[in-house]
Amino acid sequence: MKFSQKFFVLAAAALTITASQLTVSAAEESPEQKIRFSGTIGLEGSYNKSEPKAGKDVESDGLSASADLGVDVNIDKNVKGFVGLTWEDNDDDSYSLEIDEAYLKLGGNETMPLFFRAGKMYVPFGKFETNMISDPLTLEIGETRGSAAELGVNFSGFYLSGYAFNGVEDIYGEDDKTDNFGGSLGYVYESDAFSIEIGGSYINNLYEAGGLADSIAEQRDGFVNEDEDYLALKDYVPGAAAYLVLKAAGFSLFGEYVVMLDDPEFEKYDNTTATLDTEKYDAMKAWNIEAGYTFNVAGKETTLGAAYQGVKNAGDSLPEKRYMGLLSVGILENTTLALQYAQDEYEKDASENDKASSITAKVEIEF
Repeated sequence: MKFSQKFFVLAAAALTITASQLTVSAAEESPEQKIRFSGTIGLEGSYNKSEPKAGKDVESDGLSASADLGVDVNIDKNVKGFVGLTWEDNDDDSYSLEIDEAYLKLGGNETMPLFFRAGKMYVPFGKFETNMISDPLTLEIGETRGSAAELGVNFSGFYLSGYAFNGVEDIYGEDDKTDNFGGSLGYVYESDAFSIEIGGSYINNLYEAGGLADSIAEQRDGFVNEDEDYLALKDYVPGAAAYLVLKAAGFSLFGEYVVMLDDPEFEKYDNTTATLDTEKYDAMKAWNIEAGYTFNVAGKETTLGAAYQGVKNAGDSLPEKRYMGLLSVGILENTTLALQYAQDEYEKDASENDKASSITAKVEIEF
């Protein structure tokens, strides 16, 4: 048995023991409970097929395991904390274990609407709501994590906040400093039969998003002289997001739009040729429109979902259009089996693969 497999088995056992010893059901929870554990354990398998412009079709498949553990710490109603750990089995037979989030929060309730949150966290940019197994394409160019400080207010369903952090991507020629910031505002209403959330957010550099930062890092990995060649933003690229989440009578509707507010420009220096070039690209934009319906079949909670997603001006790194379908069934208590189909279409002449399709299945328990 490989080390990663042994680790997963031990982690699953530890999580099961921890959950049985230290957690209680939702009906038994009390406001005085100091520590609450929650999480998921899942196994995902996929079959992927691409259709290149020339040559033989490419097929691949694989299995990957994952586990998430969240720890909520409630000192009192105005002092809280959260630690989230994530473990993933990678495609190259390695594994990754990291602290995904770790932050404190002061206030943010009915008696103290003003709140302060600080630590390693996902900043409030975008919503990225989905029923699908795969993350939405809006998340690929929008989800941003960092060591940040956030100040905001929650009052009668309205929320407003601003945040600042020191990002990983700096402007060419400037010192590393805490000069990334953004804000969010919105409104949420919830009742037993109906809920709605509508909001928007802003960030001064969308290239702090994990997916976009990774794409820059991949380019840097290809440098011949890593210490002398460089690739840097000429200026920050601000971004905006708008979203709507609507749920009623088993139906759900999600809509989101993420856009760069300026065209990105990069300074690229090649030490081998001693040349400095400026590369300019068109601004990216991404969207997700998703509908779902949840109902009972033989006492099992079942969800049907469909989504239309896309990204403009991403070249061959992300699909220009994506069509998705989902069937999810609660086969046992807190246990879900889901099946997803996705069809991707890439920009013409931007990729070797015009189209790609995938079938993904996932079984997951939640505690």
